[in-house]
Amino acid sequence: MLRGREGDEAWRGILGEAGVVTLGDDESNSVSRKWRGAMGRLGFIYENLGKLQSQVGPLDFITPNGHRLISAESAAAQQECYLRAISGMWLDVSTSRYKMGGTFSPLRHVLRIMHTLESSTQVSGISAVEFGLFVQTTSDDTDPEEVARMILSHRSGRSQAPNKRGFDNAALHLVALEQGSVQESTYRDYMDMNLRYLKSTGLFRAYGRGIMFSDRKSVVIEGLMTSLEPPASMVAFWTQLTEGAPLPTDNQEEAVAAFERVSVELSRRGIPEALQVDHESVADLRIARFELEERLSLDDEEKFSLQQRLDWEEIARFMELVQVRQSRTDLDDEVRVPSGEAPAYFEWTIWRAFLAINSLRNKPNEARRFLVDQDMRPLGCAPGGGPDLIFEFDDFTLVVEVTLTASVRQEAAEGVPVRQHVHQEAVRRPGRGVYGLFLAPTLVPSTLETFRTGTYFAPELEGLSAPVSIVPVKLKTFHDLFVAMFESGNSSPMILITILKKCLDLAPNIKNPLAWEREIDGLFGQSVDELLQGSALT
Repeated sequence: MLRGREGDEAWRGILGEAGVVTLGDDESNSVSRKWRGAMGRLGFIYENLGKLQSQVGPLDFITPNGHRLISAESAAAQQECYLRAISGMWLDVSTSRYKMGGTFSPLRHVLRIMHTLESSTQVSGISAVEFGLFVQTTSDDTDPEEVARMILSHRSGRSQAPNKRGFDNAALHLVALEQGSVQESTYRDYMDMNLRYLKSTGLFRAYGRGIMFSDRKSVVIEGLMTSLEPPASMVAFWTQLTEGAPLPTDNQEEAVAAFERVSVELSRRGIPEALQVDHESVADLRIARFELEERLSLDDEEKFSLQQRLDWEEIARFMELVQVRQSRTDLDDEVRVPSGEAPAYFEWTIWRAFLAINSLRNKPNEARRFLVDQDMRPLGCAPGGGPDLIFEFDDFTLVVEVTLTASVRQEAAEGVPVRQHVHQEAVRRPGRGVYGLFLAPTLVPSTLETFRTGTYFAPELEGLSAPVSIVPVKLKTFHDLFVAMFESGNSSPMILITILKKCLDLAPNIKNPLAWEREIDGLFGQSVDELLQGSALT
């Protein structure tokens, strides 16, 4: 049972252990209720429906669309689950508070506004601040044409403003003042949250910090804009939401069109398709489309990986944001860690860092265990049961684990899993050097000591210990080396592995974990100085 004090405490603990949230000192366990509420309103678990409960499903149990999400193995499959949830969202806006079950579809409202903009400007894109000012503040009471006119008027004024950031901030301040119901910061918070919900559907690509239509989803977008009939009753609404709202591609003709849309893009890129698909089966077409979309994503990822060497400064900026756990509030800054997504962005940033360093033997998608969207942004953290990141180089394998946990829980949460993952990778690669790199903003003495001793008691060894080579490094220390590599024009992975080996050689002779930390910092700092001095001499 997810409810009551015990249920809230247990659920909060599970979320923390899984790395979904960073646990603070909230004794009210509000994070439990927020997550339960979000999953219920999205139809992934059965919401508390009172007298209607028996007609829909058992309270807090996983729904059919929830099970579909659990079994989704690709980003495309996950996005379709979110699309079914969000397209099935119908709200009643007749009162001061939005209520579930009504005649207003937020997703279709957004689609119609963006379609109207595209018709007049040839571009569907809408910026984050335009969304915050004119989209999330309106409903179907306001015609999409009128919303589009307000957006274009804002753009016109902004283009003439000497200080565009100030212009955006003043516009937000004025809207908050005129409407008077919530604080200005609420517009920003909901802007971020709503844009993330929309991006989760796969219908949109990034447009700066805003969104634009995804060309791959044109069939679905067009179909959703014309399917405007809400469910006829509350039971019908909740049944549809929990089972997963129907999509245009559930229709055979539309399913074929969506499949062929992706197939044409593959052909244009010269990527072989070679799929035998029963065009009469909607289920087969859906599975095949997911596979083709995955091939397109892998091609996008290969191109993305080649770009990272040129984007090293942006990667360094993301490291700095993760280090101080800052999201940035600049409305037009794309280098930004969304609120609540710092753990996922930490993994993603380090993945990008090693793509930039390059020399990898494994493919970019094989180096990460988290999913990415069409814009190569993380869809979440790597699942449990394995390393966060694995990088194969010519002469060694590097297992990278990251955490934002900075309290005494750091060693308890990370000590055993990190050692286990490094040991497992060493077993899989006998005779090959396997090293672990543990990154965190700050390191706790017990964590340092656990990795300094460098042993893991593997069950298969029947109580005997196995050596594991793991070096804990502060994120700032790694950041400085990363920057020095690129500023000096010498971004070789051998620089890092040489430092790690020296750190490991020192570990047995240092009994104080804090002294080992100082030695690690010193070795990294020495390499930074050598890189920058060598660069200056040349």
